[in-house]
Amino acid sequence: MPGHARSRPVGLDKLQRDLLTAFFRTPRSFFLTGGVRVDRSEEIRANKLASLLGRAEIRDLVDLLALERAGYPVDRSALADAARKDAGLTAAQLAWVLSELRLGPDLSPPGGATVEELEAFRCELRERLVAWAHP
Repeated sequence: MPGHARSRPVGLDKLQRDLLTAFFRTPRSFFLTGGVRVDRSEEIRANKLASLLGRAEIRDLVDLLALERAGYPVDRSALADAARKDAGLTAAQLAWVLSELRLGPDLSPPGGATVEELEAFRCELRERLVAWAHP
């Protein structure tokens, strides 16, 4: 890539460099659709969980509901994927964020979900996360 310099850890032998590279490499798989690179649904779900923790916005809850309906539920595997992206992410923290998230009656959620469906999903997901936080 023109203008791009790759840095190399100084003072490390090849094995140490390889171990560091392997440790910090984040495998990313995607597919092309119409010439656009698109993350896998599991990757999007992990990003949405991390986003929910970081910004607590309703749009992330809407997207998680859509992913669940499409067959990509928030399960322990999804939580582990999200924790690999944000080491501070836990089931307890996400449950707390969901308990603080308020959906007003005048909300008009995107994606075709009703406020009632979104509220039911928020409560059910919170309960799921609480159960995982306290095995």
